[in-house]
Amino acid sequence: MANNILNFKQQQQLVNQILVPLMQQTVNKSRRNISYPATVVNVYGNYADVQVDYGSTPTTLEKLTNKTGVILNINDIVEILAPNGDLTNAYINKSYNDIVTIAGENIVGVLTFGDRKNKNGEIVFYDASNGQVAMKISNYSQKFYDFLSTQMQVGEIGAYRVVDSNGNPTGTPAMSIITEKGCETIIATRSDDGGADTVFKVSLLGGTATTNIKSNTYIDVDSTHAIYCQPDSQGGNQIYGDTNFEGWNINNVGTINAKNLQISGTKNCVQSTKNFGDRLFYSYEFGDNVLGDWGFGKTNNGECVIAINPIIQESLNIEGGYIVKFYPDESCEYKIEKQPNYFVITTDKDIEFGWEVMAKRRGFEHEKLEYANNIGMISNPNEQNTLLNDLKDESLDMLNKLLFKSLDDMEESLKIN
Repeated sequence: MANNILNFKQQQQLVNQILVPLMQQTVNKSRRNISYPATVVNVYGNYADVQVDYGSTPTTLEKLTNKTGVILNINDIVEILAPNGDLTNAYINKSYNDIVTIAGENIVGVLTFGDRKNKNGEIVFYDASNGQVAMKISNYSQKFYDFLSTQMQVGEIGAYRVVDSNGNPTGTPAMSIITEKGCETIIATRSDDGGADTVFKVSLLGGTATTNIKSNTYIDVDSTHAIYCQPDSQGGNQIYGDTNFEGWNINNVGTINAKNLQISGTKNCVQSTKNFGDRLFYSYEFGDNVLGDWGFGKTNNGECVIAINPIIQESLNIEGGYIVKFYPDESCEYKIEKQPNYFVITTDKDIEFGWEVMAKRRGFEHEKLEYANNIGMISNPNEQNTLLNDLKDESLDMLNKLLFKSLDDMEESLKIN
């Protein structure tokens, strides 16, 4: 029996030679690839030291191979992968850093930033000369920065959409160009010397917005409309084309010359006064396109002849009829005799008076209360036809009432007689 019992040394040899390899094989078969979160503590080119919170004691793994495809930085959050759970062969598999620096100059394929779970990616561009932030692209906008000094944001280009209180989109999708206060929006063309010639500039300095458009510049609106800025003979600029200044304040522009000018609000003359500051005056307007002239006179031996200015004669359709208003300084009996080129005021005594002559503007005699262009205009043809039909019905109804009333009055008159 004694010969069949193994001593301790023999037992240990048996364990090391037979049981341990068998156990290791069993353990290896049960192992799988295991990943751990880690923090980068040092970077050596394509290798990095990482700290793994494994259990209660942090463990540092040195010089792991970086297989993420991006350049790592200290404090980056990464994932390390241990094949078969063996940390001796672990490598850096993924980077969770919010800011990713792409390795290499040439990139083939698609770069994806952010995802569909409300996580917005961001690309940051730095100025090569000083390392300052020059531009950022994130979410739906591209932001620009003063990279030479202040690092302040100077503007933004992005997709724009108005939303209601519930976050639902309303209105038309658009692209917006936003300039920060104290900065300028400039559109320029490349000059012959390699510089830039400013074509269009918008400034908001000190709370006052100014817009400058360079001479000989076209701004296309669509295939048939454009704004064209051209120098005039006085050294100023003229703007041609359909231009909508709704919501704008246009200050100190000199002279505005336009073929048609439509104002949906008020238009005023600004008059400076000695004791009351600048005050607004309003014009007297008509439903017709009317022009006029006025002046003063005095009858001599009860008569005064007022010649109509030749410029007024060519501007007004005098031949189509004109109106003369007489404003005597004192009560009198008077008569007005109108001729094509003059009119005669006759009074029963010699007095001083004021006069006014009005007539329809030549070439615009048939214009009266037209629809405005794009300002409160009924643009739907069906609505226009409905309105015209309603007016016709109302006119016919009124005509019938007048006709029947006349017949009733005539019948009553015959009964009385």
